[in-house]
Amino acid sequence: MGNSHTSDAAFVAELETVSRELTARKIKLENGVTAAQIDKVVTEFKNRVATIGGLQTQVHDEVDKKKAAKKLGTSLVVKARQGAAGKFGTDSDEYAALGGKKVSERKKPTPKAKV
Repeated sequence: MGNSHTSDAAFVAELETVSRELTARKIKLENGVTAAQIDKVVTEFKNRVATIGGLQTQVHDEVDKKKAAKKLGTSLVVKARQGAAGKFGTDSDEYAALGGKKVSERKKPTPKAKV
């Protein structure tokens, strides 16, 4: 019962079954466990599941907003570099200051030896 592999729905169903049977059969346990205690746990568990569901939705929304901000930021950086390249050239200090690689500093391709 209630191990980490049990689904939430199966766990709640098991608790509700035990509670219902304790009540229907008027079972009084010597250890003091009552249907009311179980019912309280069921209510608390369902509330926690609902809270977690809401938090998961919020997390997904925040992740989506973060991805959108990253995409916008990347786009703005690319546009800034393009603007600097257009205004100052791709071999300028301004272009390099924005993260562009100066043409004069790029590694020259080496010709492949013919075999």
